[in-house]
Amino acid sequence: MKRLLFAIIVIFYADLGFALTIATGPSDGTYIQIARDIQRVSQKDGIKIEILATQGSFENMVLLGDRKVDLAIAQIDALGFFAKVMKPQGVNVFETLRVILNLYPEEIHVLTNNSAINSFLQLQGKRVSFGPKNGGSALTGEVLLETYGMKVEKSYPDPKDALEALRKKLLDAMIFVGGAPVPLFKNLGSDFRFVDLPRDNSLETTYDRKTLDRTLYDWTIPTETYTVYSVLMGRDTKDQLYIQNIQRLILSVLSNQDQLKASGHEKWKSSGINNPLKYYGYGPANDAIGLYQRLESLGYKIYRPK
Repeated sequence: MKRLLFAIIVIFYADLGFALTIATGPSDGTYIQIARDIQRVSQKDGIKIEILATQGSFENMVLLGDRKVDLAIAQIDALGFFAKVMKPQGVNVFETLRVILNLYPEEIHVLTNNSAINSFLQLQGKRVSFGPKNGGSALTGEVLLETYGMKVEKSYPDPKDALEALRKKLLDAMIFVGGAPVPLFKNLGSDFRFVDLPRDNSLETTYDRKTLDRTLYDWTIPTETYTVYSVLMGRDTKDQLYIQNIQRLILSVLSNQDQLKASGHEKWKSSGINNPLKYYGYGPANDAIGLYQRLESLGYKIYRPK
């Protein structure tokens, strides 16, 4: 117990030295709301967070890899896609970027208002929106096309514009990855439907099965899809100041999770922040998570003196 308490004191009372910048997503998206929640609770523990709005997961990976930000929120499948893009340039992404914290699962929504389309496979050759080109939805959409061996007519409008194009029959479907219920889809009515994603074993190494139903959208029929985890990414470095910053942030988020679930974004209620980082995890981050879990198992809570 003395060692645990000493570790907590070292982490929480270390000199921060700088603010952590988090790359998020569009200003009206879930990622930036999650980052604001983190900023709100961590500032009570003296941790400075700066938030950068971006186009989404792929841009966030680029910014993180270029050391222009300290952290980035992204879908876990974006890491694999980014690694594939950078490999021909001689860059091994898995040696430089790491998962700092599991956040929450996001649902893959494939929306149509064509009554003849029920399965993703029926979108072959159709007009499909993938969302902004550097966003997570576009990356996941590419994975789906490759997995199912399909080709579609792609476009990359903002989700609001894509929905309007669907209404005008200028599109056949749109792909959007986001934490359900997505406000944009809340009151669409019976003219719209979500499209089933057929089961595929290769997808299930990264994605989890999920049903979109009336508990999420009161207008939908049950539709089978997948979820992908959004994570907080960081750099793989032995820099002690960076490590101390990351560990303080993790302990702050974990010790304030009741507040996050009560007054933060709805997705905190299904978060996986307590889970150890099995894939592409950062050692010092896992140490902080393990430290918190050991204290909790002994019945202790972390409180920082005011």
